[in-house]
Amino acid sequence: MSQAVKWILIGYILVWFRLDIMIDWLPDPLGYFLIYLGSSRLRTEYPGARKAGMFAAVGVFLTLPSVTLSFLPSGAFAHNYLVLLLLFKLMVAFYLFRMLKDITVEFNQIEWTRRTEQRGQYYIFIHVAALIVMTFAPILTSEEGTWLNGASSIALLIMDVGFLFLLNTIRNLKPIQRMNITV
Repeated sequence: MSQAVKWILIGYILVWFRLDIMIDWLPDPLGYFLIYLGSSRLRTEYPGARKAGMFAAVGVFLTLPSVTLSFLPSGAFAHNYLVLLLLFKLMVAFYLFRMLKDITVEFNQIEWTRRTEQRGQYYIFIHVAALIVMTFAPILTSEEGTWLNGASSIALLIMDVGFLFLLNTIRNLKPIQRMNITV
């Protein structure tokens, strides 16, 4: 289980972080492929992993143009493609949060189950808010649009880093023995 979650963690880092010098040297398709591999190893034990793996497999092909995103002309197409990528990342993360919750429940980690649920709700709320801002920012004045884009980018950064820490923590969790007390 630890190795599979490690692949998901590395894959999510590749999806999240861009090292863009002419092309993206940390390509999203490779990240989604690693998420797919990690989810595939966990799909028999955790139901959320099956859907996360399916979406990650689609993500491999959907994100192929993102490797050369710097060559795309700026404009409506590039903006809409970035919004689509953020929406897609949100869907994959939603099923990853479900899988992580299933892992914490199976390991009898009550506190981490609560934290995973709470972080998942925050993550989805912040990403949906950022999608709304990205959708309507082009029609706002330049000052309002810049401020809202900056604020949503900082919020997304905080949520993504928190998700990476959560993945790493759950990767290192150990099961807690349940006590059977019968009277």
